[in-house]
Amino acid sequence: MPKLRRLVLPADGDASRAQYVSQLVLVGASYYVAARLSLRISLVGGVVTPIWPPTGIAVVALLGFGIRVWPAVTIAALAVNLPINAAVTTAVLIAVGNTAAPVLAAWLLRASDFRSQLDRLRDALVLVFLGALVAMMVSATFGATALLLDNTISRGEFGSTWALWWAGDGTGVLVFAPLLFSFRWLQHMTWPRALELAWVIGGLAAIGYAVFHGQGQDTYLVFPLLIWAAVRFRQLGAALAAVTVVSMATWAAFDEAGPFAHVTFLHRALTLQVYDAVVALTSFVLAAVISERTTALAGLKTALEREHGITGTLQRSLLPERLPEVPGMAFASRYIPGGAGLKVGGDWYDVFMLPRGRIALTVGDVVGRGIGAAAAMGQLRTAIRAYALERASPASVLDRLSRLVAEFEAAQMATLVFAVLDPESETLTYASAGHPPPLLLGPDGTATYLDGGRSLPLGLTSTPRSEAVTTVEAGATLILYTDGLVERRDASIDEGLEALRRSVEGHQGDLDALCDNWVLAAPRPESGDDDVAVLATMLLPVTTDLDLVLPAEPEIVASVRRALRSWAARWGATAQETDDLVAAVGEAANNVVEHAYGPEGGVLELRGAYDDGRISLLVRDHGQWRPPREVGQGRGLQLMRDLVDEVDLARAPEGTEVRLSYRLGRTVPRARQPVDPSPAAQPSGRDEDDQVAIVRLSGEIDLATAFPLYHEVMAQVRHDSLGLVIVLTDVSHLDSAGLRLLYRIFERLAPRRQKLRLVASPGSAVSRILQLSGFDQYVPVSPTVASALLDMRATDYSGGHLERTPILPA
Repeated sequence: MPKLRRLVLPADGDASRAQYVSQLVLVGASYYVAARLSLRISLVGGVVTPIWPPTGIAVVALLGFGIRVWPAVTIAALAVNLPINAAVTTAVLIAVGNTAAPVLAAWLLRASDFRSQLDRLRDALVLVFLGALVAMMVSATFGATALLLDNTISRGEFGSTWALWWAGDGTGVLVFAPLLFSFRWLQHMTWPRALELAWVIGGLAAIGYAVFHGQGQDTYLVFPLLIWAAVRFRQLGAALAAVTVVSMATWAAFDEAGPFAHVTFLHRALTLQVYDAVVALTSFVLAAVISERTTALAGLKTALEREHGITGTLQRSLLPERLPEVPGMAFASRYIPGGAGLKVGGDWYDVFMLPRGRIALTVGDVVGRGIGAAAAMGQLRTAIRAYALERASPASVLDRLSRLVAEFEAAQMATLVFAVLDPESETLTYASAGHPPPLLLGPDGTATYLDGGRSLPLGLTSTPRSEAVTTVEAGATLILYTDGLVERRDASIDEGLEALRRSVEGHQGDLDALCDNWVLAAPRPESGDDDVAVLATMLLPVTTDLDLVLPAEPEIVASVRRALRSWAARWGATAQETDDLVAAVGEAANNVVEHAYGPEGGVLELRGAYDDGRISLLVRDHGQWRPPREVGQGRGLQLMRDLVDEVDLARAPEGTEVRLSYRLGRTVPRARQPVDPSPAAQPSGRDEDDQVAIVRLSGEIDLATAFPLYHEVMAQVRHDSLGLVIVLTDVSHLDSAGLRLLYRIFERLAPRRQKLRLVASPGSAVSRILQLSGFDQYVPVSPTVASALLDMRATDYSGGHLERTPILPA
């Protein structure tokens, strides 16, 4: 009983009773009206028609509202059949058949994963063969049997009656079910397309009437417009076209006109039903095939766009997320991908900081396309950064890269330009491996190519590379690019290079405008298959005002010092005055980097002003200072006070300001120490007794470089050594981070009862920092290595000044 109730009434949680009743009324009324209209063209006993739309309505209702609306079909079928059949039993059997057939059709369609959109070929075939041909055998069997039992037909007429009933119900499903399914597409139709569809259906009705009521056998003339409707408007067009043609054919059959004239009743009925079935099958199968193909093409396009987006994202992720902010420098870059889908190239550019404030610039192109080229490009970019930190020479960097490229599986060759720009000395050292030459745009707008330092592409030869050096004046712009910018199908590479040179010559000023309106301006390469990467770098002239806003990162402090040196020199500061200012500002910048911000980072601001011989500097952050992270920190403020005239520290919730004031002309000028290469710890051998390790440090030792030097230095000290001598005569800059390095080394040696001596040139900036910090009170500083060794051997560890624990916070 509960199961029977569930087939009639909605279960708890389903649609309300009112909704269910309204669905029954809607289905029953639609079925009844369609049936009454169809009986007007009945052919057998007033109950068999060549087309029975109510079956299509019933199938759609059972699929849309659920099987539980079957009572509406049964009641409507009884209401239709009771008046036209002599016996109640006959009407009941026909009503049972009219209900069972669409119920079976709905069940078969659901079991076959049928989609009412009819946008797949399988949906059209399932509707034809299962929904129409198989399921409607039930209604034909019940109906023909009922007429036979009622003596409406004889045994000899049973077969033809069954066939007509089966074909009529099947045609009703084939023609009217898709029409009802397709009404949903009307809401998506625009007025122009609606007018086009109306014109096609109107033309089809006119042609259908003419050919079916004419005397010829040219009914095939309806198929061009039938195909047009199916191709242009998919399921909606196919449904409307099929109904139109079937209506015209049924009208002609009822009037016994055209192809239905002068033939037997059975021939007329079968001809009509076969024709209707062919029309429906042709239109819906064609519409389904077109929809399936369109969906497949749209899916393929979406997949290609997604793959292109993924590979483009991959390639861009291997490019710098942002160009560095370097005082006194300006950068601009452009990357234009070529090709589509997975045809991603291996073009790239990169800019990164090197020790001593130098800038590494590179643009390259891995030969080949696809994911392999992009992956090889990522490997090269990473390798360049690693090799550049180890090797100061661009030529030596290319040598190592060439050996690396020779081992790649994804690419056998790559071209590359690698350049190192020193803003302080205004020199550019560069090397090119088979790449188009850099273009230098002078301050006056004169454009010339840098043809030096050329060699074969990477991966082709193990011959040592060459490099070249040129001067880059303040206001000059260096342009690096890939060959996609200058290669053309109908011209030589020289013509492309000359076209680029002419297009940029005369430009002065903004780099973004240079890239967009000059470098990438016409004439551009005609081929869209090659990527284009452009990197422009300008060495800015020194300005009157010093105003910098930079990311608070260790690597940026060296650039701050370079900018300050150039700016101070503009006001006639001596070498020692410049060193004092640079060291003091460097300590303030170190404090911002180390203490002001957390992992999210922040900015460092530096403002400078000159007024009648006095330099005023402001270092500002927008964070909250954290306590020192290790013992030995906190001497930076004391160093600032020792180096400049006035230091004012102001802390507030919105950040910290350090104001420095320095009057020029109060110190005795001294010769400036030469600037050496990047910081390095180089063993200088051992003393004659092989008891003392001697390590020579060079370059700038600051927050960005001090930490890795510790392990390099300690690696030179054996456990049986008497001690260590660190030579600082080649160090061009030493700040509190460098003092912490020396403190850590001393702290490591003391428990091992090993001695430490420093060597620094008297009067140098390094010697001055050691004196101001008080470090020379705990570790002796000698002018030469020989004197340091002599002092080390003459000092008794147990009684000398080394036994005291250093309190230098560095």
